[in-house]
Formats: sequence, C-alpha cells, structure tokens
Amino acid sequence: MQPLCDAADGRGGTWNKEGVIVFAGSLGTPLFRVADPGGTPIAVTKLNESQAETSHRWPYFLPDGRHFLYFVRGKTPGIYLGSLDSQQTKLILPSEAQAVYSPSGAHLVWWREGSLIAQPFNATRMELSGSAMPVADHVLFSESQSVAIFSMSQNGILVLQNGGTLNADQLSWVDRSGKPVGTVPIEQANLAHGRISPDGQKIAVTSTDPAGFAKADVWLFDLARGVHTRFTFSQSARDAVWSPDGNQVAYASKTPMGTGLFVKSATAASKEELLLDSAEMKRPWSWSGDGRFLAYMQHDTQPAKDKFDIWILPMSGDRKPFAFLQSDYEKDAPVFSPNGRWIAYTSRESGSAEVYVASFPDGATKLQVSNHGGFSPVWRRDGKELFYLSMGGQLMTVGVANEGSGLRLEATESLFLMGFSLSRGGTPLFQRQPFDVSPKGDRFAVTSYGTVKAEPLTLVMNWDTELKKK
Repeated sequence: MQPLCDAADGRGGTWNKEGVIVFAGSLGTPLFRVADPGGTPIAVTKLNESQAETSHRWPYFLPDGRHFLYFVRGKTPGIYLGSLDSQQTKLILPSEAQAVYSPSGAHLVWWREGSLIAQPFNATRMELSGSAMPVADHVLFSESQSVAIFSMSQNGILVLQNGGTLNADQLSWVDRSGKPVGTVPIEQANLAHGRISPDGQKIAVTSTDPAGFAKADVWLFDLARGVHTRFTFSQSARDAVWSPDGNQVAYASKTPMGTGLFVKSATAASKEELLLDSAEMKRPWSWSGDGRFLAYMQHDTQPAKDKFDIWILPMSGDRKPFAFLQSDYEKDAPVFSPNGRWIAYTSRESGSAEVYVASFPDGATKLQVSNHGGFSPVWRRDGKELFYLSMGGQLMTVGVANEGSGLRLEATESLFLMGFSLSRGGTPLFQRQPFDVSPKGDRFAVTSYGTVKAEPLTLVMNWDTELKKK
C-alpha cells in the first residue's frame, strides 16, 4: 500500500491508462488530479457559484483518458462532462446519482428511481443518442451521498447490489445498557446532529430535504409537549448548538459570501443575527459554559491540505475568531468541558481518528482519551464523564476528575454497541453527530440512520445483449 495524497472524506476516484487519478477528496470540494506515484493534487474542476454547486464527486474516465463524467450537487444536479485539459464543463443529463460508461456497448449507465438505466452514448461527440432503457431494478441507493451501488468493468461486466433507498432516520432514547426506552416522534426525514438542550427539555436536529441533501433546516422538538417546530427557513441551515442557558441556538447557514455562523432566540420570535461570515465552510459545534466562546470547524480547502481545523469565535467584543491547535492534521468535533477549561476533539495526527482533550485556551496540556480509534466526543453535563464512539460503533465512556490545573482520566469502558461504525454509507459520523447525552448521563438520544436489508452482490453478464436487439 502506498499513500498518494490526503483525501479526508473521499467521494470516488477514477484512473486512466496514463497514470492520472481524478478524485473527490472531500464533501464540499471540486475534483482534483494526482499522478499515481503521488504528489500534490491539482484542481481539475471548479464549483460554479452561480449554479449553487456544493460538491463534485464520483468521477469516471471515458475511453480517451482525457474526458471524464462526474456528478454535481447544486441547482441543477446531474451528470457532467469534465476534462483534464480544460475546466469547461457540460451537462450530460440531470440525475440523482453517478453514471458510468460501458465501452463494450457504448452506453451510459446511471440510476433513476430505483433502476439502472442505459442509453447509447457517443464517446467522440460526447453526447447521448437513442432511447434510454432499464437494465436492472431495485438497486441500492444512498441518498446522502448521491451514489447508487453498482460498477462496470472495462469489458462491460456489471455488478450491483439490490436494495432500497438509505434515507429513513429515527431519533431514539436508549439507556446506559443500550436498551431502547423510547423514541422522539420527529417526522422529518434524514436527521442529523441531534442536540439536547441544557435543561433536557428540547432537542434540536438538522433535517435535510429528501429531494435534495444540500437543502437543510434546523427543527426544535419539545419533549414535554411532543411538538416539533421549524426553527430556520433558509434551506441551508444545520449543526445547531445550544447556548449554556438554553435561550439561544447557534447554527451555520449559506450566505452570498460562503458560510455564515448565526444565532437566534430559542424562546421567542426573533430575527437571526449574523455572527461571522466568510467563504470557508464552517460548522459550529460547542458553546462554552460561561457563554463567552463558540467552537466551530472550518474547512481548509487548499489542495495540499483539504481538512477541517478547530476555530474559536468570541461571543463579545470584536468577535475576532482565532485558531485552536492549528496543525496539518484533520481536527474536528470540538466540545467544551462544562467548566470551559478543556476542549475534547477528534484528531487524525496518529494516522487514524482518536479522541483527545486539550487545555483551553492555550492548548499547552494535551491528553489522548481513546487508544484504538474514536470520534464524536460528548461531555456529561457535570464534567465527570466523557463519551465517544469507537471505530466499531461501541459507545465508550471515560471517567474524568479535575486535579488542580490538570485532568485525570480513568480507564475506558464500553457501554454498548450502538449499531453502526465509522460511516453511514461511507459518510464519517462526526459529520452528523450521531448521539447526545442527557443532563444526568442516564440515557442517550441516538440517531438510528436509515438501513435496508443487505442483499448479496449480483453479477450481470451480457446485460447489453437485449438492448442491441431493440
């Protein structure tokens, strides 16, 4: 195995005969190229802001080795044509997922409404012709990633996995043994980032639109009254964070400049207030107990880096943000300890994700919490316990004691298997914050991500024979 370059959260790659690899290295980036010996990636596409493009992914080289197909999320989602020699692009067809090219039959194959569709494609003129026809039914599709589970060999052999659509989520309560003790009847689909209010009476969640994953808003659920209320209306708001008194909620939302951090009253009708605005993607994650600081993740899109860093936004004064523990390694999911003296976070400095705790604001003291991989740390409200997820989906707990200016960590214990591991269909779960803990630490709000029954892979030979007869 030979590392070629960083790809913090990859979304597909393709390799031509000249040794050029085109790949999507993360969620909100264009495509990059790198030579197969490795090196510094170079952008080969550019996100079109006028079309609200948010991601380029799932590239696939055409036979000439210079042009490639890829999927675009944006105002007009679909399959586009790109080139190594130019950043000019062309829409081939609107679509919800990726497409591949079959050289043996000169067809483009893509997913539509549960089926694989094939249509003749002229690889010289780079355009479709003839009629589209179904190839296979009931093909597994991950809506969150805009990818159908199928692939095509160079000699036209098709492999696919049957199944439905991964899009039905449920927010549930489980106790410390992992036993289900109730559900939160939130009707919105595609839930993420469930956060319990400081008094334990409400939950804020991000709900994405099934018709387009890029569309999202924050909803608040009143546990006592059983009422859920839409909190934001931008169709781009996500990652809610409660203020320590529970009276306000901070969140991220798109702006003409890029991504803004906003705050809004959770208890009264009011307008949102813009806290910070810049071109970089930002994700708020934690509000300090004294209300003075907001910790957030900021995406560094430089090709040689392509990672998240941890930043701190002062909530008063000049509100000038500053970086926390700046380095070349991916860092994410920063959470303040209840006393505000520590920040727990995930870092990939060892080569894999591990949970650490560092003193705030100087970062002079750093302790490693997990020792075999971990992510998504969450503090108990009294600061005496720190929870996180292992790579295998175990919910782990570590006892915590303050000793003067230091911190003592007890032995790590496993509470229960939460039922999922590092990814939901490939998406790292730190991106979705899959659980939160009640104020007393006696139960957890867990997002059970949509699943379908696993089906074996199916190999399809000579699938295009019937198409040629028609």
